[in-house]
Amino acid sequence: MVAARDIGLLAAQVLVEGPSANHVSVIDLESPREVAPRDVAEAAARVLGRAVEAEFAPDSAMESALVGFGFSADVARHMRALTVGINSGKVGWENRGEKHVRGTTDVETVVRALLGAKK
Repeated sequence: MVAARDIGLLAAQVLVEGPSANHVSVIDLESPREVAPRDVAEAAARVLGRAVEAEFAPDSAMESALVGFGFSADVARHMRALTVGINSGKVGWENRGEKHVRGTTDVETVVRALLGAKK
């Protein structure tokens, strides 16, 4: 998971630097460290000061939930396939970009902002 802040900072940097002559760059961006759902739950527990556990829904429930959130059935089907691929290890990080960047925003900072919590 990459924080939106890190995506925005990198995008701004690339726009300011401008393109290189007749060359398309690929930049791999990832979080400061790998983040799993349990890491997000642990960060939420620290921010809220109470126990928080990650709950995993069955893959079969994903499509209908996404459609319920307003996604098209086609996008929901593809999101489910992507998630199943990531969770099974069939889809993963390729690290094929010419430049590799790690963001600086940790998961607790993101959770704190999403929950509107102060430090």
